[in-house]
Amino acid sequence: MPSPIISFSIIQLAIVLALFILEANPLQAKDDGFMTDIRPIILKKCAQCHSPDEKAGKIDFTTIADDKSAGPQRKLWRKAMAQIESGSMPPEEAKELTKEEKQHLLSWMKRTVELVDCNDQTNRDPGPIVIRRLSLSEYNRTIRDLMGFEFDAASTVGMTADASEGNSFGNLAAALDMPPALMEKYFAAADRILDRFFGTELSSSVDGRIQEQARNSREQMFSLKPGDWRKFDYEVAPPAGIEHRTAAKSLITAFVWRAYRGQGTPAEIDQLLALFDRATLLKNR
Repeated sequence: MPSPIISFSIIQLAIVLALFILEANPLQAKDDGFMTDIRPIILKKCAQCHSPDEKAGKIDFTTIADDKSAGPQRKLWRKAMAQIESGSMPPEEAKELTKEEKQHLLSWMKRTVELVDCNDQTNRDPGPIVIRRLSLSEYNRTIRDLMGFEFDAASTVGMTADASEGNSFGNLAAALDMPPALMEKYFAAADRILDRFFGTELSSSVDGRIQEQARNSREQMFSLKPGDWRKFDYEVAPPAGIEHRTAAKSLITAFVWRAYRGQGTPAEIDQLLALFDRATLLKNR
């Protein structure tokens, strides 16, 4: 059984913590409300210059009509708080804020800017999702899993490392954008990858081990017999007696099966085959 001294100490600690939490979380305490205390001051002292008719600084305070619309305006309240603290607002020709009004406004604005009510559903939107490309490390590993051989295609076309000065993380979404110049390098890298995969690189640029690795990879992906799709004149052509479109579909089907982890559908294969049809049409013009 705990001693009375320990029990009393625990009760004291609980009371102190409760008071500290209440003090640290103004959302739980009685504070100025926007509709009852803040909006009347703004309409009386600020709306003359910040209304639909004046709209100084492109700000119209009359549109903020309730607590729900006032809460998310943190950027506006931060600017207004700086203007009030510096004494530049309200201007000299406008009605001055009383000491009490200034105190109410600054207290409410500071609390609104610094605190977020997690129970408010409107505060749970983290903003737009940043769509990023693969990092170069992720890109090279994806090519390895997809094509079946190691190949740093990014470095062959001059892609620089993702991690640089001011960006210590190579997978920072904001830095992994896709400018047009980089897009061109990805197209160039794709050509290098296909040259390696189909064995159409000049033999002097790669050693025999790499060529053998690429040959094994394409024969495994396309279920080819040894020696198929290997031309000494560096030209890839389908086996004799097979139409180009039929051969292309068989290759695309095998590629989609690996790329989509066996989840590719006939419709998706047809979409990719349509690109082949368009390329063939352009070539025959």
